[in-house]
Amino acid sequence: RNHLKTIVHRETKADLQIMTFDPDVLTGRKFVLALLDELHVIGKNAKAAKALRQVRGGMVPFPEALLVMITTMPDDPPAGVMRAELAKAREIRDGKRTGSMLPVLYEFPRAMQEKPKDGRPEAWRDPSTWGMVSPNLGRSVSLEVLKELHDDAAQKGEQELRGWATQHLNIEIGTGSSS
Repeated sequence: RNHLKTIVHRETKADLQIMTFDPDVLTGRKFVLALLDELHVIGKNAKAAKALRQVRGGMVPFPEALLVMITTMPDDPPAGVMRAELAKAREIRDGKRTGSMLPVLYEFPRAMQEKPKDGRPEAWRDPSTWGMVSPNLGRSVSLEVLKELHDDAAQKGEQELRGWATQHLNIEIGTGSSS
């Protein structure tokens, strides 16, 4: 139902509503499932933390509620909600914190993101490593396409190449590696 930004299951009549990520829209809503796409864009919004609190608060009455956040890395260092959620996910993944989150992070180990002291290029620049952070490689994206996009970005300069790396390999800009 495009005009209502709603997806309705034909048999059960359950519906999914597409909403603006704004506290004014989300306040008072109850959610069993929420999908936040491109958290790195949402994270730049001044109202993002408040809106995320509204989503999480609307899930409290439902033990089965599920909040899913999907994103690539931003072209700039992570900020706001993105930075906080990324830090939390990494801490839970690394056993430094407990929580009910299941972090699924496709990122290279720190050593592969950092520039080696001997002047060689970072390990992430080797296409044979890209499958580590590209779960759809060979499905919705091919290595040939990634190489072509990589080469095009490299021709435009280091800044464009780093932007490509944030979107396709989840390389974090600003530190050259994971925070």
